[in-house]
Amino acid sequence: MSENPIPDPVPASAPELQPPRETKRMQTRRRVLEAALSVFQETDFESAGTAEIARRAGVSHGTVFTVEPTKERLAVAAFDGQLRAIGEAAFTAMLTATEPLPLLEQLDYVFEKLYTFYSVHRGVSRAIMREVLLTTRPDGPGDHDRLLKDFLDGLEFLLRVSITRGMLLPKTDTTALAGAIFGTYLLFLLALLNQAFPDDATRRQNCRQALQAILHGHSPAPLSEAGTAPPA
Repeated sequence: MSENPIPDPVPASAPELQPPRETKRMQTRRRVLEAALSVFQETDFESAGTAEIARRAGVSHGTVFTVEPTKERLAVAAFDGQLRAIGEAAFTAMLTATEPLPLLEQLDYVFEKLYTFYSVHRGVSRAIMREVLLTTRPDGPGDHDRLLKDFLDGLEFLLRVSITRGMLLPKTDTTALAGAIFGTYLLFLLALLNQAFPDDATRRQNCRQALQAILHGHSPAPLSEAGTAPPA
């Protein structure tokens, strides 16, 4: 999936033909989100100004808030494309590997690819998680809500494939197991953003141990020791 959160608008076929209203709206949304992405990447979230986003997008300040009503929602929408691309690439790498890694290593790989992104964009990431976990949206699920749902679906698919690879017992309830793994992902993401561990290596090792405990009893063969070093 492209990192661009909004698909390219369709140009008018002739100068005298004006694009329809919906296409204009999508063009504006794309410009605003691209501007928001560049501003959020250049400065910390608290210092990022919506007026600067409007200037870069070439729209009025008020128009920015017709795209998304808050700065937090702008951040969610602006980074959605990048997070999707990272998650999809990580899952694809694990699912298409010629010699698949053990399931614990696959989960560790997917988690760390996403955690690295959140770590680099720590300020924006805190805002995104506040928006997703603590805010009720009257207009229904937003971009990041759908992203998290797709991530959960990706975990369950990875588990179903793992059954066919002999890495999980055939009787495994993949829906319940994916939910437990997803909860672990969120828990350690919050720990990362709140700097609950002294360093990333400690956080990663604790996450691996938690995943190993969740997978225990679902594997036909013993998992690797919890104390073994994670892959680079």
